[in-house]
Amino acid sequence: MSRAKRISTSVICFGAPFALGLLLASRSALAGPTPEDVALSEALFREGKALLQEGKFDAACPKLAESQRLDPAGGTLVTLALCYEAAGKTATAWVIFGEALALAERDKRADRVKLAKEHIASLENRLSYLTIEVPPEGIGSLEFSMTRDGASVARAALGTASAVDPGKHVINVSAPGFVSAVIEVDVGADGDRKKVIITPLVRVPEKPIDPPPDDKPADKPVDKLIEKPPPEIVPPPKDQPNGGMHSGKIAALTLGAVSLGAVGVGGYFGLRAKSEHDEAIRLCPQSPCPNLSGIEQNENAKGSAAYSSGFFVGGLVGLAGSVILWAVSPSHASPVRTPPSTVSVLPVVRPGGAGAFVVGSF
Repeated sequence: MSRAKRISTSVICFGAPFALGLLLASRSALAGPTPEDVALSEALFREGKALLQEGKFDAACPKLAESQRLDPAGGTLVTLALCYEAAGKTATAWVIFGEALALAERDKRADRVKLAKEHIASLENRLSYLTIEVPPEGIGSLEFSMTRDGASVARAALGTASAVDPGKHVINVSAPGFVSAVIEVDVGADGDRKKVIITPLVRVPEKPIDPPPDDKPADKPVDKLIEKPPPEIVPPPKDQPNGGMHSGKIAALTLGAVSLGAVGVGGYFGLRAKSEHDEAIRLCPQSPCPNLSGIEQNENAKGSAAYSSGFFVGGLVGLAGSVILWAVSPSHASPVRTPPSTVSVLPVVRPGGAGAFVVGSF
C-alpha cells in the first residue's frame, strides 16, 4: 500500500555555534526519513492497522502515531484519527482529522477530504469541554504555574472552555512558598462540560525555632561530668621516594573523567533538543505556526541545544587538556610532598553560543 509522503517546511533556528552532539543527532531529521525509518514506519503502520481492525485500540494507536512520526503520510494520519475516534478520544481525533483535512486538500485527495469533513462534523457534536478558572480574588500568589495532564496551561487559556478527551484529568497548581494543589476531574463523553475553580493555595508552614540548649554546669550532677582524654597525637606519615603516581597524572585522569561526563551530558541535551525539535515540527507542519504548544517546543529545543553545546565543547576542551597534562607530568611522585592538584571544567552557556573554562592548579 503506497502512502503519500510530505516534507515539513518548518525550520527551527538555533544560536551559533551549533552543538556538535545536536548536529549529529538531528542529521537524519533535517535530511528526511532514512530508509530504516521508512521500513520501520511501514511495519508499525501494518501492525497498528491490524490491531485497529481487531478492536485493540490501546495498542493500535501508539503504533500508528510512531509510524506517522517516523515517516509522515496522509494515509497514516487518517488511520490514526480513526483509531483515536474508535478509542473514544474525541478531542484528539477531532484535532488529527483537522490536520488530515489540510493535508488532503493540499494533496488534492478528494476521498480523504470527504472522509475528514464527515468525521469532523460528527465529532464536533460530541466534543466534551473543560474550563479552568481562577477566582477574581486570586489564589494567594501571582507567581503560580499550572499544568493539565502534565502540559503547561497558559494564563490566557484560563476561563476558556477547551475540548478534552473524556476521562480523568489532573490539574496541578504550584507557587513558591505554597503547598501545591492537585485537582482531579472526571469529564464525561458526548458533550459533557466541566468547570474547575482553583481555590486559594495554602502557605507552607514555617518551622518553629528551637530554644537554645541550657548548658549551665550547675544544672548537671558533678558525678556525671566525664572528662574526655586528650586526643592522641599521631605523627604524620613519612614521605616515600617514588611513592606512587604523580599528582599531575592523577589530575589528568580526573580531568578526563569529568570531561567524559560533560560530553555525555552534552549528548543527552542534544538528543533532548532533537526530540523537542521533532515534536515542534509535528505540532507545526506549516509556518507560521498556529499551535502554542509547537512554539513552546521550539523554544525548549533552543535551550536544550545551547546546553548541549556548552557541555559538549567543555568536555572536548577538557579531554584535550587531560591528554596534554598526562604527557607533560612525571611518571612518579617526588619525595617532597606537594599540595594536591585540582582541575575543574566549567561549561559556559550564553544566548549566542557556548564554551568552557578549564581551571587547575598543579
